[in-house]
Amino acid sequence: MLYVRGGEYREELVKLRLHEGTPDRPIKVRNFPGERAVVRGLVWLRQPMYWKIRGLNVTWDPTTKPPPRAMVKVTGGVGWTWKKSEIWGSRGYANMLVVGAGEDEPAKWSILRNCIHDIRPPKGSRGSNLNITKMRAAGPGQVNRNIIFGDAGQRNVALGSVDDGATDLAITNNTIYGGKVAASFAGNSHGVHITRNILGGASSGILISWHSPEGYDNLVRQNLGIQPTRFLRPDAEPEIEGPGNVLAESVTFPDVSSCYGFHTEAGAALPYGRYAVG
Repeated sequence: MLYVRGGEYREELVKLRLHEGTPDRPIKVRNFPGERAVVRGLVWLRQPMYWKIRGLNVTWDPTTKPPPRAMVKVTGGVGWTWKKSEIWGSRGYANMLVVGAGEDEPAKWSILRNCIHDIRPPKGSRGSNLNITKMRAAGPGQVNRNIIFGDAGQRNVALGSVDDGATDLAITNNTIYGGKVAASFAGNSHGVHITRNILGGASSGILISWHSPEGYDNLVRQNLGIQPTRFLRPDAEPEIEGPGNVLAESVTFPDVSSCYGFHTEAGAALPYGRYAVG
């Protein structure tokens, strides 16, 4: 167990040699109980094996030049978890980037109960709060019970790019708000299921964008959409829309600008999102 004491650490942790954990003896990195630890800089992990990271917050260091693709980057790995952290404010192209390694990594990975927000890419560029891409036969992976929100011009969750994709991934019970779209499919993403999330506030009026003609087994179902025009464009509906998506413009959040917000008393929202009941 490695405890990180409270305070701010200016670090570019990009060439770390990682010890390998096992299912029975994982490597645990945690904030010291009751203290808030913030890394101002970069954290890049390559092929973490059974690492469990909790309460390690990461934000942007304005002295970082030039802006890298990602502030937090995890490449491959098996059995890793990043949870209960705030990751925010990157001036690169992603607050958090998960990419594949080899044929089947990352595997058994999880992003749980975090707050990821406010990507600010270079002027004229496109960015995302969470980018998952360059996978072949990776998975399973899960993105579960996070709050993800941001600028009206950017994507919240980007799945794949022009010629690659995300694979075998469950995006479940998250609250994803703001941005141009809640999530975007591209490339050959496959096996991505978006379920029981609250999706809202997209400036484009479309919650999910789809540019993945080579993808397959992708599904958007049983989500709650708030303040949108629609979940998908008509050409995408037969490709990835499943049953049970509900639009409820009456559901609102009093606070949509902090990690402590995104609560609602609306009964219609109870089965969905970060604070779903059941």
